[in-house]
Amino acid sequence: MRLEEFIALVPGLVLVFCRMAGVFILAPVLGGGQVPPTVRIGAALAIGALVVPFVQYDPAAVPTGLWPYTVAVARETTVGMVLGFGATLLFMALQIAGEVIDIQMGFMMANVTDPSTNIASPLMGQFMYILALLVFLAVNGHHWLIRAMAESYRLIPLAETTARPAFAEHMNTMMSETFTRALQFGAPIVAALLLTEMAMGVVGRAVPQMNIMMLGFSIRIAIGLAVLWFAMASIMDVLTFAVDRNGLYADLIRLVRGMSPGP
Repeated sequence: MRLEEFIALVPGLVLVFCRMAGVFILAPVLGGGQVPPTVRIGAALAIGALVVPFVQYDPAAVPTGLWPYTVAVARETTVGMVLGFGATLLFMALQIAGEVIDIQMGFMMANVTDPSTNIASPLMGQFMYILALLVFLAVNGHHWLIRAMAESYRLIPLAETTARPAFAEHMNTMMSETFTRALQFGAPIVAALLLTEMAMGVVGRAVPQMNIMMLGFSIRIAIGLAVLWFAMASIMDVLTFAVDRNGLYADLIRLVRGMSPGP
């Protein structure tokens, strides 16, 4: 390839990198605040270089003016960020469930800093997040994410990103499912702790001299951890199903189709 031909391809290659870099801003494992910026940029360049040979586009269709090209860069970055955000929703569900569990168990006073968001996060929320992260890696969720990213170049030609009603509809569905999954993950523990509160209320009325408030802290923690232990297998099954080809990958492809100019 001659130098002039390569220079003509550079604007398109930059757009390819921008879409890939958008994923590394929000995506779990691959991005987030816990990953240094230099590592994210290097990983985006490396994966982008692997994807480039399979990206088919017309260099003449890439905008040449400063403002149109800036808009194209913003569009490509947005596509990547949307996919990264879509993959993060599962982790948000775990953190919401963990926060609700912490309220019931009395752990809300013991928060830790979440490296992915740099904000205070409850202990059980962090535990559930790390659990989801391990399952995500164990079932090759990062492979499905990268595969969906590579598929996006076929479904959405460079500089032709759009937003159709199907995109907003499916994004709304995914965010609704986030709260549904949070309820699925946290319901067994919350229900058990609610029954525990009712039982302690009955004991407190029957034996007024017992300091049920101080005793209740230890009881709630013990029962909450015990129920979490028995519910762990079900939580792992739900996580595994949510990350596989029919879960995460299918959801991300629907988002991509909602941003494609075609039918």
